[in-house]
Amino acid sequence: MTTEIQREMEEAVKVLLRGMGEDISREGLVDTPRRVVSMFLEMTEGLRVSPPHMTTFSKGSTDQMVIVSDIAYTSLCEHHLAPFTGRVHIGYLPRGRLAGLSKLGRIVEWYAKRLQIQERFTSQIADKCVDELDPVGIIVVAEGHHQCMSMRGIKKENHKTVTTAIRGLIAKNEFFQALGVTRGHNSL
Repeated sequence: MTTEIQREMEEAVKVLLRGMGEDISREGLVDTPRRVVSMFLEMTEGLRVSPPHMTTFSKGSTDQMVIVSDIAYTSLCEHHLAPFTGRVHIGYLPRGRLAGLSKLGRIVEWYAKRLQIQERFTSQIADKCVDELDPVGIIVVAEGHHQCMSMRGIKKENHKTVTTAIRGLIAKNEFFQALGVTRGHNSL
């Protein structure tokens, strides 16, 4: 990112602040344009860095589903630039290769660090895992709390949006039962 583009972004933030009725020269706002640009660049770094490569290794003789749950994420709604946060749960049935578990978290993070909608985010994670692992089947469930829904418009604070992406053959009941065990109850 060039410093010229960053300066233009900072000027745009100043215009927004003035449009809100703020005095951009007051003490609390002098550095705000720089901080806002820095924040947005950090929250969208997935657009500017290469995707993580998934380290895989031979699975041996296991035929068990592998589940990684409660992978926290923060993303930005592409419609309002407001954050949405939540957790992703991934379950897959290996076909010869296992993922390095931290790589699943890195894939979630990479797709979260861009302007998103939760539905696309969930599918992108599933498709990337299929490309990297070639599993028998995979299920990705994303739970999200969207600030654009709780801070503005309908203003519903305690909502939860759940999206799923399923590829191949996967035992959905086994996955949801295992998630219930990890959470101390029988439902997502």
